[in-house]
Amino acid sequence: MLFSGRKKAQPRREQSVAVPGGREIAGVASDLYEPLAGWLGVRPNRDPLLAAKQPSAAYDWPWGLFEEALDKDAHLSSLVGQRRAAVLGWQRRVVPADDSVLARQAAELCAQLFEGSGCLDGPGGADNLLSELLDAVPYGISVSEVLWRRQRIDNGSLSGEYLLPCSVKSRHPRRFVFAADSSLRLLTREQPVRGVPLPDRRFIVFAPYGRHENPYGLPALRCVWWLSWFKRQVLRFWVVYCEKFGSPTTVATHPPSTGIEERRQLRKIVGSLQQETGIVLPEGVELSLLEGARSGSVETYLELLEFCNREMSKALLGQTLTTQSEGGRGSYALGQVHENVRADIIRSDANALAGIITSTLLRWIVELNMPQALGRLPRLELDAPLERDLRLELEIDAFLAAQGIEQDPQQLCTRYGRSLPHGGKPQGGGQ
Repeated sequence: MLFSGRKKAQPRREQSVAVPGGREIAGVASDLYEPLAGWLGVRPNRDPLLAAKQPSAAYDWPWGLFEEALDKDAHLSSLVGQRRAAVLGWQRRVVPADDSVLARQAAELCAQLFEGSGCLDGPGGADNLLSELLDAVPYGISVSEVLWRRQRIDNGSLSGEYLLPCSVKSRHPRRFVFAADSSLRLLTREQPVRGVPLPDRRFIVFAPYGRHENPYGLPALRCVWWLSWFKRQVLRFWVVYCEKFGSPTTVATHPPSTGIEERRQLRKIVGSLQQETGIVLPEGVELSLLEGARSGSVETYLELLEFCNREMSKALLGQTLTTQSEGGRGSYALGQVHENVRADIIRSDANALAGIITSTLLRWIVELNMPQALGRLPRLELDAPLERDLRLELEIDAFLAAQGIEQDPQQLCTRYGRSLPHGGKPQGGGQ
């Protein structure tokens, strides 16, 4: 029997390829540094500053150190207020998903939140809602509870009763905890550790700048708290310095035989010396002014305070020229660069705020009232206000009028702050 050198061909085996799954492998329940997530099913906040409490502190609760810094540091409070006010000054509009009738109706319904006589009760309306949500920037997270009510709307293509938010109330984040699946739970007297689950479409959780899936977000005050604390200590020493060296110390010399009552009267005289222009002393008593020898300069305190302020400005606004001068000088070009950096940070806050409103309130309104429009969900857009040049606009309008192009008189009057008379012709007048 003859054998050939060739081996008999073996059938090829198909290699199996593992298909990626949708189940988490490195979820928080298996995190060695989150033992409570696997045991109790909750994720406590691990930020050391939030749980820290100073001795005899007036703010004896989580986030208390942050609130104390905002209340006691005028510069820090101004920086946080700038970021908040800048976003609130942006123009708001609800944009439909497309040009279909259903998409436009959904957008018109959601726009009731931001109308002048919108569906939200209470002072401020939508401004108050957005302002309270922006607490997430300094604190890392903000939680607001939504209250719903059926309301009648007869506006354009909308006619009927709709279930709309009637009020959105801000709640302190210390009252909440997150479960292992990042769902929100309310801490109560009955459940002070694990909390109780909350219903859907009732709570807006805004934590725009989280890290590593941290549901509590990343507080902007975290990196500036120590600077604010140093400032308060420097101010305290500065006040002592001014008290010690700002005015001389009064020294009263009296004979050894002076009685106790006479010494008490002398102390009153010394205490009132700053308010009195003239005093009467008994015989044998002499007054002298003792000035302390200064070993340092007051500029040392001021330089440290200005350094802390600059660092806080850079941390919260990305620059310093919109809050203070750079070394006493500042060029226009450098100011524009700093303003652009600040604008980028404000834009990031605005985009995050618009995103959370779109994914919560706008989606919930459509789900509850027009579920057929979920595929055409509207979105909230925030646009930066444009810097107007009225002189340039006037020249453009004059050019258009010279070309015979008619313009709406009402729009012209509104643009230049004038009122339209009953006859239909614009007239002069202030705003």
